[in-house]
Amino acid sequence: MVTIHPTALVDPKAELGCDVEVGPFAIIEAGARIGDGCRLGPHVMIHSRVTLGARCSVDYGSVLGGDAQDLKCTTPDTYLELGEDNILREYVTIHRASHEGEATRVGSHNMLMGFVHLGHDVVVGDHTMLANLVAVGGHCLIDDRAIIGGHTALHQKVRIGTMAMVGGMSGVTLDVPPYCLAEGKPAEVRGTNVVGLRRNGVSTEARGQLNRAVRTLYLSRRNRLAALEQVEREPDKSPELEAFLAFVRAVRNGRNGRQLEQ
Repeated sequence: MVTIHPTALVDPKAELGCDVEVGPFAIIEAGARIGDGCRLGPHVMIHSRVTLGARCSVDYGSVLGGDAQDLKCTTPDTYLELGEDNILREYVTIHRASHEGEATRVGSHNMLMGFVHLGHDVVVGDHTMLANLVAVGGHCLIDDRAIIGGHTALHQKVRIGTMAMVGGMSGVTLDVPPYCLAEGKPAEVRGTNVVGLRRNGVSTEARGQLNRAVRTLYLSRRNRLAALEQVEREPDKSPELEAFLAFVRAVRNGRNGRQLEQ
């Protein structure tokens, strides 16, 4: 059964699934689609062209699906899509995409803590965690199981690789490779995400390969191209090392986001 507080404003053209709860003074516009079992707290604003998957929790004052903060965006025909089982805490803001027919996308099983902001055209994977006051610029990519510490800002078009961790109060202007730990202003790779790799069951052998690769590429101060060629010669590469190298190659070619310095 759908439960809507008497003070909430829900447009009749909004689509609400089974067992949805809508809190006091919440607003849901026409064209919004709310999945089964979602809980919308007080003063939540869900704009049109927003889709929430099942069992999402959206806390006090969050605003989902506002117009892109891009002066070049002139079309309202854009979207915001969230998967299932996401937790959005107080005052989270996420904007729709900036190009006609496209969407800002958030996967499933993510936690966005208080005051997190996702700009237009951002794509977030699954099982990520963004701590309080993380600000993500437009067109950024955040891969599965990445963790971003509080008060961190991501420049537009950067990518955070899978299982990477960015330390709090960092300024990220360049892509962060998968499985790495980065922090600082500007953020730099400091090593591998040791705790994250262990928690996610990455093998001892693969962790050793990644440690050697990160030391060679980012901590040795060697020429980046020569260091990459050395890592490429690692025998019996693990799937994790292959993924790491594919990411680094793409960065060199400018395909992940902002290109890394050589």
